[in-house]
Amino acid sequence: MYSPTSYVDANGADMGSARCMTIGIDSTVWDDGSLSSGSGWYRTTSSTITDRITVVGDVNLILCDGKTLTAAEGITITEGNSLTVWAQSGGTGTLYAGTNGTGVTCAAGSAGIGGGALTINGGVIRACGNGGAGIGGGTVTLNGGSITAAGGSGKPAIGGSILFADGMTVTAAGAPVPYDSRVSACAKNEVTVTRCGHEGMLVPTDEDVWGCLYCGHASGEAGIGCGTADAPWRIGSDGVWNTIAAAIENGFSTQGKYFTLTDNISVGTMMGTQDHKFSGVFDGNGKTLTFTLGDHPEIAAPFRYISNATIRNLHVTGRITGANKQAAGLIGENSGTSTINNCRVSAEISGSQLVGGFSIGTGKKLSITGCVFDGKITGEPNQSGC
Repeated sequence: MYSPTSYVDANGADMGSARCMTIGIDSTVWDDGSLSSGSGWYRTTSSTITDRITVVGDVNLILCDGKTLTAAEGITITEGNSLTVWAQSGGTGTLYAGTNGTGVTCAAGSAGIGGGALTINGGVIRACGNGGAGIGGGTVTLNGGSITAAGGSGKPAIGGSILFADGMTVTAAGAPVPYDSRVSACAKNEVTVTRCGHEGMLVPTDEDVWGCLYCGHASGEAGIGCGTADAPWRIGSDGVWNTIAAAIENGFSTQGKYFTLTDNISVGTMMGTQDHKFSGVFDGNGKTLTFTLGDHPEIAAPFRYISNATIRNLHVTGRITGANKQAAGLIGENSGTSTINNCRVSAEISGSQLVGGFSIGTGKKLSITGCVFDGKITGEPNQSGC
């Protein structure tokens, strides 16, 4: 019933052996000994468990080389409990959770693996959720292994509080945009997620590569920054701009966060909404933002709504049209104390109501210093902003 089983850490170092219970087809509750006489350590065989598995307590699972465990209905880690997954030296042990491994046959109504704390140190993991994330819902730490996750019905592939180890690669499919600063909603179809290295939200850095948006780490070297003054989030593509804009629209707060433009980019997505305004520090870094938006029915501007924001060192060009409404070359509406410094707008701007080179209205308090407008404004007489 119990067998000494060798295992390795995420770097392949020998961890010795643990006294393990062998998992069978009826092993639907994995516990740390609080419900049984077990040690809290389990080892896999090539078997299929048809009912959903519940983890109680702090449980360790060793994926034995050459063996495949199929948890057809997925795994629930109850709140306050944990599951730590280990591999053997070959790293070939496999766990299918919420899927039979042949495609996206997902567990109904819940995450493939999720609920409490999950740590994966190695092995081959394939997790799929239908009514939930592929992996997630609690604290997820990914230190090693080959991991594929898919979320169904618009749910994220990997959700919760995420920590990616440096060097990790995860294949994910799920909701297209992150919806919270601590949630990773990875990607369109099968997309490779590069190492993030730090706790965070993932955003696309180009068509096929994803990086870390929120990481809480000083250097930000593994991702695209940390949103701090010394390691701002680096925007070097329209994909990153668009995803940040979508995250803000979904409630992601930029208050006290720092952004920098690392390359000239062309976009047509506005940042900030009336309910969720841009309130961070955006440094254009002397780069050019080409912004093109035609016949937008309401306020049209690269930064549509801001509050207590700073925008500096940015050059804006392109064509901005507010059909029957309002348009501006930089910000639409300010509702707080904000600053625009050392910016240049060379865009063509047109609209039939309020039209401005930098803003259509100053709101509470808007300071514009050291800026140049050398674009073109077309609007009705006496209807200009600033």
